[in-house]
Amino acid sequence: MKAEESKPAPPDHAASLEAPPASTAKPKRRRRWWPIALGLLAAVLLIFGIPRLLHALNTVSTDDAYVNGYVTFVAPRVIGQVARVLVDDNNRVKKGDVLVELDPEPYQVQVAIKQAAVDSARANLVVAQATVPRAQLRDFMHYHLLRLRSALRIEHVATQSPGIALWL
Repeated sequence: MKAEESKPAPPDHAASLEAPPASTAKPKRRRRWWPIALGLLAAVLLIFGIPRLLHALNTVSTDDAYVNGYVTFVAPRVIGQVARVLVDDNNRVKKGDVLVELDPEPYQVQVAIKQAAVDSARANLVVAQATVPRAQLRDFMHYHLLRLRSALRIEHVATQSPGIALWL
């Protein structure tokens, strides 16, 4: 029995003539299915891929927070509070452009203080110029008074000692 079970059955000629082989019909469907799938995949890639690619090409991004660029340090000539900013972020500016306006009040106060000091110095100058002629007159009178005293002493000595001749 074992020998009969292992033998293959003879082919049935009548069944093979009636039905065509099933394997020939399936490859036609597979061939039609693959181009459709590839077309859909290409369409999805075009619809979603191209905008994403364009966005990636036009956008600067980084993972390590390092971006190349031109950096210019800006330092003020004077200190003070900013009253108005005249430029926006990422605007191009040229040398000499005004970037900010400072609050003028602290500077106006300092100018008033310095002007008061100048006015005080001018008043002191007027007083000094008024006292200088008096001082010069006092010095002139003091000088001549000393000269007269010295002349009186010499005359007194001359009158006391008639034998001494003095030449001035």
